[in-house]
Amino acid sequence: MKQIFLAALILPVLAFTLMNARKPGVPKKLKKDFAFVPSGLVVRNGDTLSVQAFYMSKGEVTNKEYRLFLADLKKNNKMEDYKAAYPDTLAWKKLNPAFLDYYFTHPAYEDYPVVNISHEAAQMYCTWFTEKMNSDPRAKYVYRFRLPVREEFIRACRGEDHSRKYAWKYDGIQDEKGNVLCNHLRDEPNVAGSLSDNADITAPSRSYRPNDFGIYNLNGNVAEMTNVKDVATGGSWKDKAENVRNESTSVYSRPQPNIGFRMVSTFLQR
Repeated sequence: MKQIFLAALILPVLAFTLMNARKPGVPKKLKKDFAFVPSGLVVRNGDTLSVQAFYMSKGEVTNKEYRLFLADLKKNNKMEDYKAAYPDTLAWKKLNPAFLDYYFTHPAYEDYPVVNISHEAAQMYCTWFTEKMNSDPRAKYVYRFRLPVREEFIRACRGEDHSRKYAWKYDGIQDEKGNVLCNHLRDEPNVAGSLSDNADITAPSRSYRPNDFGIYNLNGNVAEMTNVKDVATGGSWKDKAENVRNESTSVYSRPQPNIGFRMVSTFLQR
């Protein structure tokens, strides 16, 4: 088995240790909304990749969080960025016309994952969030938020169990009691919530059970953007069980109702 160090190949990652993560000065929001994933190995295609430690957001970025970003752009008169970042709500038209008017703006969906945005818009959000988190010159650390590399996503899903198909200990989509473990396509076309989970297309960003690291919805719900443009991972509510595995990927060319994103974070001491 060949061993490759991921940091040397594809990651401009700012490494930190578990000891660093527990030092004073880590912002409350990072502790509250992000889960720590320690450094470890990812086995893929016969290669062993070394992934350095990172924080990953516990849920997909929500409509509420994304609206704060847009509001800040508007407040600072960055209207070109505002227009470029605004979700393409028309993407709901053929699937669920009611969502066209309500999904992104109605309070009932504020904790649901933002969808119908471009890869560039997600990167803009990461840049904005980075600037907000680094706005205090007295802060002990400098943070960088970005879209995850695919190997980081797999590391967050599997932990130390390299054989896991999903982000939980079971080989399938249900536990021993028959409880559904993620939001995926079942029974009827385009209807995700057909068993015991009550999901209506998408589900809230922090729904179902968190995995060993405390991260929600790594499988299903919405497929998640990676650092590679137009490649999403983890599958979505539109995908069957075999396509919401840890290594599942999908290719997209435009904003879609089944694709969202979450961030990872690394930091350096000032």
